[in-house]
Amino acid sequence: MAEKLFMIREDIQQTKLEKLARIREYGMDPYPEKSERNFRNANASEKFEEFAGRVITLAGRVRSMRPMGGSAFANIEDESGKMQLFLNKANMPEELFLLFTKNVELGDFVQVTGELFLTKTEEKSLKVIDWKMLSKNIQR
Repeated sequence: MAEKLFMIREDIQQTKLEKLARIREYGMDPYPEKSERNFRNANASEKFEEFAGRVITLAGRVRSMRPMGGSAFANIEDESGKMQLFLNKANMPEELFLLFTKNVELGDFVQVTGELFLTKTEEKSLKVIDWKMLSKNIQR
């Protein structure tokens, strides 16, 4: 039983390392020295009306992901709170969209740039136009 669990853990670790390699192959540094974040998630939410439609940059740990074909929703969390992300092939290069949906996992830290908007269900969200990895989570 313990051997089987060890093998599963090794498989998970190997998958994470493969995703890390794909991020590097794209030319993205998965552990950059700094972030260009200019708002905390709570500030973006609190000042939503003031900044709706403006391009801002947020950062946080990925807490959930829901890919749906050419679109995806994700939630990131920083020290101040959560923000929902909306990613779509129409809003960014397809290769960058696929890099996110295929290689970003729960626990990774990302920086996202985009416009604040309300979804059809009135959820405050960020329509992502660009992103970068801040820290790829390798340990499980």
